[in-house]
Amino acid sequence: MKPSTICALLFVLFVMTACSWPERVVDGTEVQRTNEDNASEVNRNPLRRAFFGDLHIHTRYSFDAYLMGTRATPDDAYRFGKGEMISHASGFEMRMKKPLDFLSVTDHGFYLGAMRAAAEGDGPLSQLEMGSIARSIESPADSRAAFAAVIGYLQQMSRNPDQEDALDDPEVARTAWQDIISAAERHNNPGNFTTFVGYEYTAGGPEFENLHRNVIFRDDRVPELPYSRLVSVNPEDLWRWMDLQRAAGIESLAIPHNSNGSNGWMFEMSKSDGSPQDAAYAELRMRNEPLVENTQVKGTSDTHPLLSPNDEWADFEIMPIRVASNLASQPEGSYVRDAYLRGLKLQEDNGFNPYKFGVIGSSDTHNAAGSF
Repeated sequence: MKPSTICALLFVLFVMTACSWPERVVDGTEVQRTNEDNASEVNRNPLRRAFFGDLHIHTRYSFDAYLMGTRATPDDAYRFGKGEMISHASGFEMRMKKPLDFLSVTDHGFYLGAMRAAAEGDGPLSQLEMGSIARSIESPADSRAAFAAVIGYLQQMSRNPDQEDALDDPEVARTAWQDIISAAERHNNPGNFTTFVGYEYTAGGPEFENLHRNVIFRDDRVPELPYSRLVSVNPEDLWRWMDLQRAAGIESLAIPHNSNGSNGWMFEMSKSDGSPQDAAYAELRMRNEPLVENTQVKGTSDTHPLLSPNDEWADFEIMPIRVASNLASQPEGSYVRDAYLRGLKLQEDNGFNPYKFGVIGSSDTHNAAGSF
């Protein structure tokens, strides 16, 4: 097993042992847990046992995974997590050396299921140019060209927000989302294998500044559709949506990932609009983002040699560019240890800290199967 895989599995323990779900918010007011609530949680795991899992898995419903040749389903992902064998897109068989304890399928919330519907269905999406592109993939070069076409289309839509988005089909997304939910329910086996309904909120800046988050729901109470970049690319809007869902009884948390490719945007010292952060901002963020994924297949987000020159491990699996581009990503504001320091400074200077989070590691696999 690669060192990165070991680190990922170790970090993911924090999900079950070091972090708790956010406090409930009712009508904008934070409701504190009672002593009885805390006692019941402790009693569920009195020995503080370690659990291993993966909260970042893509299947055929993610636009990029489908264009890469992945046809594996959410059911396949859960079967793999439980130790069963599934097939890779290239044809070979995959099986874990040891089953996991928990898993979440987190397909991209935007264009959810759209590439599959465009390539395999007979509805409106199949009539689009992307349908023809998705049906004609026969090589890795074709996959890369198709991926670039979708990215180009997204940039075009960002420049023309009033233009109708032909790839945004709510019914296709709803069908895929229901399959994801049903798969999680079918494979959830309390005490043996725990599943979480989830998805990826794939937002970012105009120059590929990565602001992606995985949104994980606590139980089977989930929204009708995921909140995606097609609604807003501002994570602060995502957090406000999560608060509204929480007030309606739908509990979730968001987990940022690949901050290493954010070009300093993930852990800024200001709000997204450039205004100063305040206590309300810190509370909003920490209520919804108590965890950060700081290692995965697209590099570590722990620290950088320029930020930690005395740490001989600071260059471990660094990816210095922004996701889906060749643009450099500046270290400041992009790495977890730097965020901790920024939070301490904000606490000292202003009395609030938006960066008091735990860390996990996940795979970000796009073939429905993590490391095996």
